[in-house]
Amino acid sequence: MFLPTIAILLVTKYIIRLELGYNLLELVGLIALICAFSSTFCLVLFSILSNKNDSAKMIGNAIIILTTILAGGFYSFDKGNPIFEGISNILPQRASLTIAAGMEENVLLLSCLPSLTYIIVLMLIFYIFAVLKTKRDYLGKW
Repeated sequence: MFLPTIAILLVTKYIIRLELGYNLLELVGLIALICAFSSTFCLVLFSILSNKNDSAKMIGNAIIILTTILAGGFYSFDKGNPIFEGISNILPQRASLTIAAGMEENVLLLSCLPSLTYIIVLMLIFYIFAVLKTKRDYLGKW
């Protein structure tokens, strides 16, 4: 996921000469964060579901689409609604959007550190859970 995306960004910036709007290093960091999170999410899905190929892909796609919509990836649903606001604030997509907005405003470290920390902690939780669950399934112990 990571290398083809970076290759497309490099082609876009240096061969097509299209301005990306962000610093290339910032984009690489954001894409690396999103790729790492999606990999750990995939590990969790594959460790939980028994029918690995079809179920994990379909459930993962449904979860990602619904939570991205709720997080405000396409339209903000939480304006004035405390329930939607509470739900969207715990979604990692909202944290990713906060980091991207911070990059746009050049205040990445100051305003986005809680969001960055949240995503990294969530990745660690997903990874540890997937490893322990897979270990229990194959070895029969925690």
